[in-house]
Amino acid sequence: MTRGPYVAPAPIGEVPDGWSVLPIGDVDGLAHAVVFNRRLHDLCQTDRPFTPNIVTAIEQRGWQHAATNDNGTQFWLRDRAAVTIDRILRARRADLGRSLL
Repeated sequence: MTRGPYVAPAPIGEVPDGWSVLPIGDVDGLAHAVVFNRRLHDLCQTDRPFTPNIVTAIEQRGWQHAATNDNGTQFWLRDRAAVTIDRILRARRADLGRSLL
């Protein structure tokens, strides 16, 4: 199974074929990078913290806060494939009164 996007200390060793490594600066004084597949994952970078209502809205759409670097820049990641699978599985639940079958 394919792993979702992640943040890890740099330098990053081996990454899966087709994945990208994007340096994001220091987190707690150590260099870090985002590792993701551009075809499957989304990355959002913001220099200003989101308001609580924006955080709630984007989390409902599958975004997860991944890191905040030492300069205050926030990085949010989303696995589009996982979000799609989750939506399909929720739609199939019998208590919702509908099925995709």
